[in-house]
Amino acid sequence: MRILLVEDKLPLNKSLAKILRRHAYAVDQAFDGEQALCLVDDSYYDVMILDLTLPKIDGLQVLALVRERGLKLPILVLTARVTTPEIVTGLRSGADDYLAKPFEVEELLARLQALLRRVSDKKQPVLQVADLILDPSSGQVTRAGQVIQLSRKEYQLLAYLMHKSHWIITKQELLAHVWENETQVYDRVVDTYICFLRKKIDKAFPHLPTLIQTVKTRGYRLGLEAEHV
Repeated sequence: MRILLVEDKLPLNKSLAKILRRHAYAVDQAFDGEQALCLVDDSYYDVMILDLTLPKIDGLQVLALVRERGLKLPILVLTARVTTPEIVTGLRSGADDYLAKPFEVEELLARLQALLRRVSDKKQPVLQVADLILDPSSGQVTRAGQVIQLSRKEYQLLAYLMHKSHWIITKQELLAHVWENETQVYDRVVDTYICFLRKKIDKAFPHLPTLIQTVKTRGYRLGLEAEHV
C-alpha cells in the first residue's frame, strides 16, 4: 500500500515516514501543499495523510483541489484544528477521517488500517501501457493477452514503472520506492531486475515494440519509444 504523507514539520514528517515504512507501507513525502498536488497528479496512492497548516497551498485547499480533480483516495487529516466547525469544514471539503494533534501512533495506524480496508473492498484501477496490462486487484500481468509470471519484486518494480509511465525514473528513486525497507541494497540490483523484466516483457515478445527504455545517465522509462519527447 502506498501512502502520501503531507506534513510541513520536517522532524514529524521524517519520524512518521520511518514508522510507516517499518510497518511495510510505501511512503512518499511532501512538505507543502503545492508539492502534494504535484505528487497526486503524477502517482497513484492508496491513502493520503494530510496536515492542514501547510505553506504555499493550505491543506483545506489541497483537499478541495484533490476532490475537484476526481481523485477518490481516502484522506486522513492530521491537525491541531479540532473545533467542531473546523472538523465539519474539513469533512465537507473531502476529508475521510480526522486525527487531532498530538496523537498516539497506535491510533494513527488503526485509522489507516480502517481507511485501507475500505480501499481493499473496491477494485483498484487497471494499469495499461500499450498492450501491457497490470491488474492490481488480481495481481495478473499480461501482454498482448498472454499472462506473464513475475516474482514479487519484479511485480513491484513493474507496478511502479507503470504508475509513472513515460516519466524518466532514476535508479535512486526505484531503490527508495521498491526496495525501501531493505538494507545493503545497491543500484546494481535495479539493473539486474530491469534485466529480468526486459526478458519477460520485451524479449519474450520480439514481434512487439520495446517498452522498457534506458535513458543514458538518467535512468529508465516505460512506454513506447515513439511517445517519448
